[in-house]
Amino acid sequence: MNQKNNVAIGRELMSSMIAHHQKPGEGNEAFTQVMDSLLQKYHFATSLHVDPQYDNRSVLQVDIGNPDAQQILVATSHSDVVGTEGQAWDTDPHQLVERYGIWYGRGTCDTHGTGVAMLLAGMDEVLRSQLIAANKKISILLTYDEEATDKEFSMRGARLAIGDLGNDRIVQANDFVIGEPTEINGVITPMRACKGRFLAHFTVLAPNAGHASQSPQNALMAASRVITKLDELQATLKQTAGSDPDADIYTINCSTTEVTAGKVKEGDFSSVPGKASFTLDMRTMPSEQQQRVQQVKSIFD
Repeated sequence: MNQKNNVAIGRELMSSMIAHHQKPGEGNEAFTQVMDSLLQKYHFATSLHVDPQYDNRSVLQVDIGNPDAQQILVATSHSDVVGTEGQAWDTDPHQLVERYGIWYGRGTCDTHGTGVAMLLAGMDEVLRSQLIAANKKISILLTYDEEATDKEFSMRGARLAIGDLGNDRIVQANDFVIGEPTEINGVITPMRACKGRFLAHFTVLAPNAGHASQSPQNALMAASRVITKLDELQATLKQTAGSDPDADIYTINCSTTEVTAGKVKEGDFSSVPGKASFTLDMRTMPSEQQQRVQQVKSIFD
């Protein structure tokens, strides 16, 4: 494929993604229908995997090579974008606009930039023929609800892909290409590393809460001691950031732990709480050793 064709096809793909992407709180039917039809035009093998609970949401799977062969690599992008409320756009953020060779529109430098790049790479005839000859395939997954903040929908498309919604797994490969471009000093730059994530919800119980003959316990106080240990770990993680060669590409250039607001108890607050809960969100730098995450888990063992 020559450079001129690359640009023209890329523009067609980008324009379709921007005009039909999944907006916050909505399904991605329009996106998958339009993109499915467009990709078949370019001789991709496609399939739709519908969410078992929400039929207006689907993962669009695009296969390169033999669609019935072994899946050796999965590349993922997503169909949804964050909202534009309160942002000062001087063009329609949901339509592709080109000015002086630069494309403008919600997602051009984010998820749609990734998706278009993956699809253009998948059109390479040498790659396709080699995969077919080897009886292999690479799958590109266009997921949904990656940007959702509601617990019900958060990362729901990715959860469907790994079989976490009671469905068969879409992902079979051991290797992945996951991520989006980022902006560093005004220049769009591919991410060369990505922070991991450890998300867990914890509940602390006090067997003898309140006024009892045994020594009284307070679950809230016990939980606060655990959070203090996590805060100490946070300081340790920050100290090790200087050894990470990729730390400078992040605004927060060190591993972090974040404890969210939890629930102590409901109803009558006159007695000592017997249960307290909170959520921990831990993001580690790429070179952070797995033992660090184990340290967090061991606090609760």
